[in-house]
Amino acid sequence: MRNRWNLLLAFVAVLGVLIAGCISHRVSYQPARPSQPVVKSEKYPDANAVIIFDSTRVELEPSGEYTWTGHKLVKILNNRGKERYGEAKFTYCSIYDTVLIRKARVIQRDGTVLEVPPGAIKDVPIPAFGKFFLPNVRMKIVTFPSVQEGCCVEVVFDQVMKNPPMENNFDDVQLFEDTEPILDRVYTVVAPRDMPLRYLVKNGELSFTKQEQGDKIVYSWAARDVPRVVTEVGMPPLSDVATKLLISTVPSWQKWSTWYYRLCKPKFEADDAIKLKVKELTTSLSSQEEKIRTLYYFVAQNIRYVETTLTGKKGGYEPFPAPKTFKNKYGVCRDKAALLVSMLKQIDVDAYIALTNPTITVEQDIPADQFNHAIVAVKDSNGEFFYLDPTAEDARDFLVAVEQNKGVLICDEDGEPLRFTALVPPEQNMGRILCRSTLDEHGTLRCKLTFTTNGFYDYILRSWMKYLPPARREMIWQQVISSISPNAVIDSINISNLKNLYEPAYVEIYYTAKDYVLKAGNFLIFRMPGDTEGLDFLAKAFLRGADLPVRRYPLKLWSTFASCVEETLRVPEGYAVKALPERVNAHYPKVSYQARYEAESGRITLIKKLLVSDIKIPLSDYPNLREVLSLASRASRGKVILVAEPQGGRPPE
Repeated sequence: MRNRWNLLLAFVAVLGVLIAGCISHRVSYQPARPSQPVVKSEKYPDANAVIIFDSTRVELEPSGEYTWTGHKLVKILNNRGKERYGEAKFTYCSIYDTVLIRKARVIQRDGTVLEVPPGAIKDVPIPAFGKFFLPNVRMKIVTFPSVQEGCCVEVVFDQVMKNPPMENNFDDVQLFEDTEPILDRVYTVVAPRDMPLRYLVKNGELSFTKQEQGDKIVYSWAARDVPRVVTEVGMPPLSDVATKLLISTVPSWQKWSTWYYRLCKPKFEADDAIKLKVKELTTSLSSQEEKIRTLYYFVAQNIRYVETTLTGKKGGYEPFPAPKTFKNKYGVCRDKAALLVSMLKQIDVDAYIALTNPTITVEQDIPADQFNHAIVAVKDSNGEFFYLDPTAEDARDFLVAVEQNKGVLICDEDGEPLRFTALVPPEQNMGRILCRSTLDEHGTLRCKLTFTTNGFYDYILRSWMKYLPPARREMIWQQVISSISPNAVIDSINISNLKNLYEPAYVEIYYTAKDYVLKAGNFLIFRMPGDTEGLDFLAKAFLRGADLPVRRYPLKLWSTFASCVEETLRVPEGYAVKALPERVNAHYPKVSYQARYEAESGRITLIKKLLVSDIKIPLSDYPNLREVLSLASRASRGKVILVAEPQGGRPPE
């Protein structure tokens, strides 16, 4: 049950403002050490700190209440280590639990012990982050005195769960690796005999013991001398690659499903205001699909993503009643999902609230809570489910591309198994760039560029353009055009209505570039404008993790993805095509690229297409991706050569 805290702070996680250390600093009391342990820093030349000891002991009661005792001892090696471990922070919610600091001290290099004074241990409301202010979510902050390189910091604390969200049950997910080396990591659960734990170790191995002690069973897992995780650009989340332990007393995903459904069901009840709004929005629409889309867009765009308080016995888990969210015009994911379910039910749509996690892999084999987000599931006439995320204000699609192939738990009275959202074909997440270019005999290029989008491409392009000031937008587009030629100047820009989700986002740019070609006697030499690598800047950002020649971990992508450039260039009168870049055609299981150049009737046509058909590129397929991108880069440097026609007309091509 411990890990369900993630759902309470889901909005914080999604915004990337997780409180540093609120999970990793849960640590079991051991006898005090009289002197500093011997850790040779030269053994860890790349580390910022060494986690000497990290122990957790959970004393579990049949009710699901527990006391979590933690003990952590860390040696500081440099300034970065001081920044990370100079304070210990523990987040808790007064509705459910509390934190008690039992011991906190610094052990200097000479063995001198400095106890943390009471005044350096603060209990404060969690800081407000933009749209979020939660007075009953609090933080214990331990500030260690005189932290220097070579010293150790030590903390012992209790976290007491007095009101478990799911009564009579417990679950947790624990990582046994860190970005700093760990010498000794222990996790122990003392559980009643009639509360057997199901458990699973992923991404590695742990030593394990199980002992009976009267009416209790003691489960213990340990790891020794664990190397640090060396992070890299584009790697999966740490929980997807680090050795981790999942434990749960919950018997099945169906149990989770029913529990959350019963928590939410009373909140779906619609009042007259909701019924009137649904009627207003849908009466003129003929198809059920149109009605669903209209209600989805309404909630996504008109209900702000804001949290102000956690109320009720299950605050942070149960949504607000739909009428309250509708009236306030704000709420977080669970509130917006409950409102959309309520509105969909008014048009006889079989809709459910569902739990998911768009950032990590939800492990299916153990029903431990790994969710941090709530969305909506709809059962169609064929009995199949599709999903809607009403927090995605700028998404045309019902589900944002980053939520594909993610674990999802539909919550209903009978209980549902864990499912996974579909992996979307890359063609449904395509950005298309259309170039209509004309080159004159003086070497001046005139071009109309049209960026059209769908899926992932539409969401990204729409989002960043919508929130940038116009002047900043124009500056970025000028930088894109300048990558084609330093002489390129934008003549005009036309951007679609970014608030209209019924139509794909597009951008039209007219530009002129003087002296675009290299003149060499009777020859004109240039690169096709559509071959410019900087032109598809979103694809470049999307694949930035592929810049590494060798990887330690798989490459995690935001989405399946496709990019297509189609260009037609009219050559100047009096010139014929002498040479074109070579064609490229490379196909691998998860990635493909093709580029085709043709000349006919005074025109050159370029069509190139890149497709990436998975959201995770394993190490075995990474060389294929690198090869494809290398071929694409080489092809983009290819040159077109035109030759002046002899007097009397254009020779055959």
